[in-house]
Amino acid sequence: MQIGPILGLYEFSNTGNIFIFGGFKFPVGGQAHDGITLMRRNGNRVPTFTGLIGSSKYFVGTLGDSIFIVNDGILYKTIDTTGQYKWINNSAWNTNYRKTARCTEAIAPYFFEDGTSLMSKGLGIPGSCTINNPPDTFPHRYIVKVTPQGLWDSSFVPDANYHATQFIEYDSNRLFVIGQSKYLTNYDGNLGVNGLFRIYKDGRYDSSFIPPLSDTNALNSFSIHGIAKDGSFFICGNFLLKDSTTYNTLVKLNSDGSLDPTFMNEKGPTDTNPSGIQGVSTICSTPDGGYLVGGLFNRYQGYVKNNIAKINSNGLVEPQYFTSEGPDSSYQVGDTMGNVSFIKKSKFGGYYVMGDFFTWDGLPVQGIVRITDLTTSLSNFEKPDVAKISIYPNPTNGNVNISSNIAIENIVVYNKVGQLIQRYSGTVKNIKLPPQKGLYIIQSITKNGLILSQKVMQF
Repeated sequence: MQIGPILGLYEFSNTGNIFIFGGFKFPVGGQAHDGITLMRRNGNRVPTFTGLIGSSKYFVGTLGDSIFIVNDGILYKTIDTTGQYKWINNSAWNTNYRKTARCTEAIAPYFFEDGTSLMSKGLGIPGSCTINNPPDTFPHRYIVKVTPQGLWDSSFVPDANYHATQFIEYDSNRLFVIGQSKYLTNYDGNLGVNGLFRIYKDGRYDSSFIPPLSDTNALNSFSIHGIAKDGSFFICGNFLLKDSTTYNTLVKLNSDGSLDPTFMNEKGPTDTNPSGIQGVSTICSTPDGGYLVGGLFNRYQGYVKNNIAKINSNGLVEPQYFTSEGPDSSYQVGDTMGNVSFIKKSKFGGYYVMGDFFTWDGLPVQGIVRITDLTTSLSNFEKPDVAKISIYPNPTNGNVNISSNIAIENIVVYNKVGQLIQRYSGTVKNIKLPPQKGLYIIQSITKNGLILSQKVMQF
């Protein structure tokens, strides 16, 4: 088993089931779940979802409410809710796509309701795009519109001087185009677009939006969140604005790209983790007009906050929320802090909080929790399933007992740097740790795919 962070989800509006995407790999009942799995609202794995084999998968869009487009580093494919590739029903689309816009860079194309899509080609990057049938090649372009049949649509005329990495819907008529600010600088003759600009869905440049990012640094890392009815939105990440020498982690912009001065821009994380990195990765609105913010930080506006905080409508932290340890662990080697990568409001109430953590308030979770109110303790978010697993004694001299109220299918033991040490299958009540002293992570995996991680110290 390879553990890793949860990066995103899609929630079905009819059942509450959720597709979960991330950097994880785990086998369940002989099925490989590599970067994507399907779970019920209560946290149990949906056993009919057979899993996918391959490299990391990314959620990029839907066609209807049951078919997803995923990327395995080679090609876009569609899958259904059982985890089966839809090769038969979409063989023509896949064949055509392989001749037109097969690219590995555009991990998040935009799909229109009629099945057309915008994708991007990374020209000049070895191995980034492959044309399988040379007679069917199309003009070299960085942004490509593809028909519902998977063919190049020549009606989309404008082009950029570098590939885009994402297209995000702004409103019913317009899209944000995102790329590397130092390189994606020209679109349809408009200079200075700097990795973030807006276009109409037919490809025309939206001149009412003034691109806000600096073009002086290639290290801008950012994402768009919280597009409001008035057209305002947030940029999260670690980035430079135009005419600025200070990196920002969270800013609110007006619909025209100007800074909203009523928001506490540049007033966010004030302390870093041991690696020296800090930032806001995600923001989600709350019913009181405020927001939940998540990222990589242990202080926010001077208050101790571990990777998640509550702010009001003007961006001022509300210190009464999230006062406990919260998500304070990490799957990454040498990093003990973790981070919150994504917060999404559930259609059925509450908020999903996802990221690189496997404990919350020191207790085991799966890198994803659902908060049912905005207070802080473990009792106030919904824990998947009703599994209770005890591992004792802790600390231990090497012998560990395991008791559970639910059937355990696998036990996996990692050392403190994430290396696999031991694996057990079937019912296991006692295990013996290696002679080396120190911290170990014991993962218990239930028949339904529930994963519970617990830290054990050997003295």
